[in-house]
Amino acid sequence: MSSYGLRSAASRKCGFTVIEMVVVSIIFVLLVGMLYNLLFFRAKSEVEMDSSLDLHKNARFAITKLIKELQEGREVLSPIGGAPSEQHVIFVNNCDDIVVYKYNKTQKKLYRALVDEVTGTTSNEVEFAAGVEDCSFVVRGSFNKMIEVFLRFGVNVKGFNQIDSTKTYDITTCVYMRNF
Repeated sequence: MSSYGLRSAASRKCGFTVIEMVVVSIIFVLLVGMLYNLLFFRAKSEVEMDSSLDLHKNARFAITKLIKELQEGREVLSPIGGAPSEQHVIFVNNCDDIVVYKYNKTQKKLYRALVDEVTGTTSNEVEFAAGVEDCSFVVRGSFNKMIEVFLRFGVNVKGFNQIDSTKTYDITTCVYMRNF
């Protein structure tokens, strides 16, 4: 009997109980779950950050180029003097070309085109900026030389619950035409 008691005592010290295995399994599952969430949310925030950086880069490029061309412009043809905000601006640039910037709300794009002085039709229409949620041009000041420009850029991102949301970046600036 004493040898039987020794073997059972020795065998009990070598193994794990069911309760110990359940506790270790629960801790392991919790750690794996936390690690998965950490990596998942990090990747998600990285995608959102990349989208935001692309949005800012696109907005900065568009507004810089637009401001430069407006500053070097000679005369605003439309909209004229304090009219309600319009989604286009037509002006004569420093090369005496008639330029139009117009916003297409359904496509969420800002286009740049040249106007043929003879026929009055636009030609060479090119996409100037994409992801534009809203746009307006208001002409102010004496001799219609100051243009208030508003652009709202947006990008769709998936939230944590896989719900789309739009991040926006608003730019409002006043541009004074130097050449007249």
